[in-house]
Amino acid sequence: MANPSPEWRTPYTSLSEDIFYARVSPQPLLNPRWVDVNQALVSELDSLIDFDQQDTLRAFSGGHPFHDWQPLAQVYSGHQFGQWAGQLGDGRGLYLGVSGGYEWHLKGAGHTPYSRFGDGRSVLRSAIREYLGSEYIHALGIPTTRALAVVASDTPVQRETTETGGLLGKLVGLIERKAKVQISLLSARVGSISDNRLGGWYGYRASTLSLALM
Repeated sequence: MANPSPEWRTPYTSLSEDIFYARVSPQPLLNPRWVDVNQALVSELDSLIDFDQQDTLRAFSGGHPFHDWQPLAQVYSGHQFGQWAGQLGDGRGLYLGVSGGYEWHLKGAGHTPYSRFGDGRSVLRSAIREYLGSEYIHALGIPTTRALAVVASDTPVQRETTETGGLLGKLVGLIERKAKVQISLLSARVGSISDNRLGGWYGYRASTLSLALM
């Protein structure tokens, strides 16, 4: 199914695969159903996505992505527990592309090459908490991730106990950058990426709109 979102782009795929990202197919949830769709955000995006269609539910529950979506897990590095952790990456979140001034992400769509010992899933209670928390912070006028939709399912997710699996759809606000960005990799490779290469935009994780699979 064609993606009904206007002006869909995937600038991140212009970077080198296996260095900056890995392509990943979402893993579908069992018996998915909507928990909530953020209609105010849908209107703000001027999106043509019809959330009453089963194809839309399948796309947002990891079953069958829209045609223009390019699901991938992004690579990054950083510190954990006070120590340099080396190369890390998205263990349960998938970048889909850019539309309406946001990066679109699925959170909880299953295992990725960077999941390590995790299952790549989200539990429903956590997805609902993130949905409510991000929209509350947005209402306060603080730049944050936005929650587009939450999907529940019959997929079991094992944590301390067996919980309900879900998926969260998130949007990340984009910040236009004029300067070049130097990206230093653990392999000692350094890449210089101009704003033209990424279409004039860089995703800023603190202002992400995401879809999460619960």
